[in-house]
Amino acid sequence: MKQVILRPAGGLGYLKAIIVFADLAFLGLPFLVASTHQSAIIVAVIAVVSVVCIAAGTFLGWLALDMRIEVEPDAVRIYYFWPVPGVIAREAILDARITRMNTGRSYAPSLALVGNRYRLLLPLSVRSEYQAQEQLEKLKQALRDVAPVDLSAR
Repeated sequence: MKQVILRPAGGLGYLKAIIVFADLAFLGLPFLVASTHQSAIIVAVIAVVSVVCIAAGTFLGWLALDMRIEVEPDAVRIYYFWPVPGVIAREAILDARITRMNTGRSYAPSLALVGNRYRLLLPLSVRSEYQAQEQLEKLKQALRDVAPVDLSAR
């Protein structure tokens, strides 16, 4: 079974630094509050909130570091801030194109699906149309390289 994995164009190395910085900031927050307040209850509440923020931020950061598009013979799997992927069956894909995102500042490849529907591939979104064209070419090449499963042979 052949598989092609497409990752975000800019890489995700900067996210590691952001995760570590945010964790350290939330780790230091209870100590900062303890140095300025005398109430142990306030410090305890801030400590609990900080631990929750550290856990949530680290979990979301881990999911962000795992962003990818997997092109397989039976489906295209989209991993984007969820532990389980979004799955699109290969036989439902008609074409791939570039779509300008709603914010107007980014572009992303999208899959044209059966039934006149589209699915944005957000892990592959980029800032310029030229970069989006490069991502689209990688996606189309992956769709060509990984032959779909032939269901009529079964």
